[in-house]
Amino acid sequence: MLKTDHTVPKRLTECGELCLGAVDGCSADQKVELILCEKEPGDAYFELRLVAWADGIGWYRQQTIALPGELRALEGLVRRARGLISRSAPPHPLQGKVLAFPTDPRKRDGTTP
Repeated sequence: MLKTDHTVPKRLTECGELCLGAVDGCSADQKVELILCEKEPGDAYFELRLVAWADGIGWYRQQTIALPGELRALEGLVRRARGLISRSAPPHPLQGKVLAFPTDPRKRDGTTP
Protein backbone atom coordinates (compact mmCIF):
# COMPACT_ATOMS: atom_id res chain seq x y z
CA MET A 1 0.00 0.00 0.00
CA LEU A 2 1.31 3.45 -0.94
CA LYS A 3 1.93 5.92 1.85
CA THR A 4 0.47 9.23 0.71
CA ASP A 5 1.68 11.66 3.37
CA HIS A 6 5.27 12.77 2.89
CA THR A 7 6.20 14.63 6.04
CA VAL A 8 8.71 17.45 5.78
CA PRO A 9 10.77 18.29 8.90
CA LYS A 10 11.02 22.02 9.69
CA ARG A 11 14.58 22.06 11.10
CA LEU A 12 18.04 20.77 10.24
CA THR A 13 18.65 17.15 11.17
CA GLU A 14 21.79 16.01 13.01
CA CYS A 15 23.29 15.45 9.54
CA GLY A 16 22.77 19.13 8.70
CA GLU A 17 19.89 18.61 6.25
CA LEU A 18 16.53 20.33 5.88
CA CYS A 19 13.84 19.23 3.43
CA LEU A 20 12.46 22.47 1.99
CA GLY A 21 9.64 20.73 0.16
CA ALA A 22 8.57 17.84 -2.02
CA VAL A 23 6.54 17.51 -5.21
CA ASP A 24 4.99 14.48 -6.84
CA GLY A 25 7.23 12.52 -9.17
CA CYS A 26 6.39 10.80 -12.44
CA SER A 27 4.45 8.06 -10.66
CA ALA A 28 2.39 7.79 -7.47
CA ASP A 29 5.25 6.14 -5.59
CA GLN A 30 7.84 8.86 -6.34
CA LYS A 31 8.58 12.32 -4.96
CA VAL A 32 11.20 14.95 -5.79
CA GLU A 33 12.61 16.74 -2.73
CA LEU A 34 14.64 19.94 -2.44
CA ILE A 35 17.08 19.58 0.46
CA LEU A 36 19.21 22.28 2.10
CA CYS A 37 22.49 20.71 3.21
CA GLU A 38 24.97 22.39 5.55
CA LYS A 39 28.40 20.76 6.02
CA GLU A 40 29.53 23.47 8.43
CA PRO A 41 27.86 26.71 9.50
CA GLY A 42 27.82 29.00 6.46
CA ASP A 43 28.83 26.23 4.01
CA ALA A 44 25.48 25.31 2.45
CA TYR A 45 24.35 23.78 -0.83
CA PHE A 46 21.16 22.22 -2.20
CA GLU A 47 20.29 18.74 -3.38
CA LEU A 48 17.47 17.49 -5.57
CA ARG A 49 16.51 13.99 -4.48
CA LEU A 50 14.30 11.49 -6.22
CA VAL A 51 12.75 9.30 -3.53
CA ALA A 52 10.50 6.28 -3.95
CA TRP A 53 8.09 4.37 -1.75
CA ALA A 54 8.33 0.63 -1.15
CA ASP A 55 6.23 -1.44 1.23
CA GLY A 56 8.29 -2.61 4.19
CA ILE A 57 10.95 0.07 3.56
CA GLY A 58 9.06 3.34 3.26
CA TRP A 59 10.54 6.32 1.42
CA TYR A 60 14.09 5.75 0.20
CA ARG A 61 16.49 7.80 -1.90
CA GLN A 62 16.96 6.69 -5.51
CA GLN A 63 19.00 9.53 -6.97
CA THR A 64 20.65 12.74 -5.74
CA ILE A 65 21.83 15.77 -7.71
CA ALA A 66 23.95 18.34 -5.84
CA LEU A 67 23.19 21.94 -6.83
CA PRO A 68 25.26 25.04 -6.19
CA GLY A 69 24.18 27.25 -3.28
CA GLU A 70 23.21 30.00 -5.72
CA LEU A 71 19.99 28.97 -7.46
CA ARG A 72 19.24 32.11 -9.49
CA ALA A 73 20.37 30.52 -12.76
CA LEU A 74 18.20 27.45 -12.11
CA GLU A 75 15.23 29.68 -11.23
CA GLY A 76 15.70 31.45 -14.56
CA LEU A 77 15.64 28.15 -16.43
CA VAL A 78 12.45 27.08 -14.65
CA ARG A 79 10.80 30.43 -15.49
CA ARG A 80 11.84 30.01 -19.12
CA ALA A 81 10.42 26.46 -19.20
CA ARG A 82 7.12 27.68 -17.71
CA GLY A 83 6.89 30.32 -20.42
CA LEU A 84 7.45 27.74 -23.15
CA ILE A 85 4.84 25.44 -21.68
CA SER A 86 2.23 28.19 -21.33
CA ARG A 87 2.79 29.37 -24.94
CA SER A 88 2.43 25.86 -26.35
CA ALA A 89 -0.73 25.06 -24.38
CA PRO A 90 -4.05 25.62 -26.17
CA PRO A 91 -5.80 28.82 -25.03
CA HIS A 92 -9.03 26.96 -24.24
CA PRO A 93 -9.68 23.43 -23.07
CA LEU A 94 -10.20 21.03 -25.92
CA GLN A 95 -13.85 20.35 -26.59
CA GLY A 96 -15.16 17.23 -28.24
CA LYS A 97 -17.13 17.38 -31.44
CA VAL A 98 -20.08 15.08 -31.97
CA LEU A 99 -20.04 13.44 -35.37
CA ALA A 100 -23.22 12.27 -37.06
CA PHE A 101 -23.58 8.51 -37.03
CA PRO A 102 -23.50 7.15 -40.61
CA THR A 103 -26.85 5.87 -41.78
CA ASP A 104 -27.77 3.23 -44.27
CA PRO A 105 -28.06 4.98 -47.68
CA ARG A 106 -31.03 2.73 -48.54
CA LYS A 107 -33.02 4.26 -45.68
CA ARG A 108 -32.62 7.89 -46.79
CA ASP A 109 -35.92 7.97 -48.66
CA GLY A 110 -37.78 6.72 -45.61
CA THR A 111 -38.47 3.24 -47.03
CA THR A 112 -37.34 0.15 -45.22
CA PRO A 113 -36.08 -2.83 -47.21
